[in-house]
Amino acid sequence: MRTEAGCDAAGAVQRFAPDEPHAGGGKVHLPRVQVQIVTHESADGLAACLDAVLAQTVAPACVLIVDNASTDASVAIAEAYAARHPRVVVHILPHNLGYAAAHNLGFTRALDARMTHVLTLNPDVLLRATYLEHCLAALHDRKGRRSGGATGKLLRANGVTLDSTGLIMEVFFHARDRGAEQRDEGQYDAVRDVFGVCGAAALYTASFLNAMHHAAGYVLDETFFFYKEDVDLCWRGSLNGFTFLYAPKAVAKHERGWKAGQRPNALAEAHSFANQLSMVWVYVSPRSAGFWVAQLVEFARFLRLLVTRPSVARQIASLLLAQRAHRQEKRRMLRNARREEGG
Repeated sequence: MRTEAGCDAAGAVQRFAPDEPHAGGGKVHLPRVQVQIVTHESADGLAACLDAVLAQTVAPACVLIVDNASTDASVAIAEAYAARHPRVVVHILPHNLGYAAAHNLGFTRALDARMTHVLTLNPDVLLRATYLEHCLAALHDRKGRRSGGATGKLLRANGVTLDSTGLIMEVFFHARDRGAEQRDEGQYDAVRDVFGVCGAAALYTASFLNAMHHAAGYVLDETFFFYKEDVDLCWRGSLNGFTFLYAPKAVAKHERGWKAGQRPNALAEAHSFANQLSMVWVYVSPRSAGFWVAQLVEFARFLRLLVTRPSVARQIASLLLAQRAHRQEKRRMLRNARREEGG
């Protein structure tokens, strides 16, 4: 493991001087944003991703790249940027710890450095120059609320097909990317609350990250090796009174590894299925009818996999068994948090 020091502790050049008075009265307290990118065999799009980050109108105080044991040119590209840009930091892991564990390293670093916000960014995302500016402005406009974070309008690489306009909760407790696969015709151009924010380009508030870490000892659930970590985090946040915001003027392009209509590989499908069930078992009361309807739906899906893809079904069963003790602990922490709120 190696960490390269290099972030400017004072933050980057911003739009206003610190504590400058503004029209609304009082002072503007400038945000300190850490952008963190987890890479694993991500060489193809990494340079373009970093160029877009470094071109933001609100410059991040730190750009942290956590590499999950890549064997391609990801590390070389990241280190080349770190050599040229003092705000870029590279953290190299000797083994692939997964998306959640790698991002948790970044969250800890950001909170220790007293960042005000953290942007989780996939290396296949290209931000428009004003992405951070518009997300921060949207959060500032609702500063009286308990904000967990914001996301912008994510488009596919063609620039016209929507990828995500925030997460929404649909039937049987499946969170989906709002607007995914639709043509962008302005139908999602209003600022609004959403169930959650897509982790591919999610701007979280430090207060939210601190609260989640304080409650559980972690931010992202590391038993979710990949897929649905962002859904789990937002679900926990919403149950603890946090809200999430969609800021349509913040625009980015996202080239997904798993596209709608394509059959996911066995490992991805197993993790996605197991993580979905784990969330329902933790966050939905078994006293509700919806819980049992969801169980019937998932059981039918599992039986189908048992027939059509038995190796995936076996992986799902193994993952669910391995997560059992952790699920019990999450339920216990959730009950305790509710007692504290009530007491």
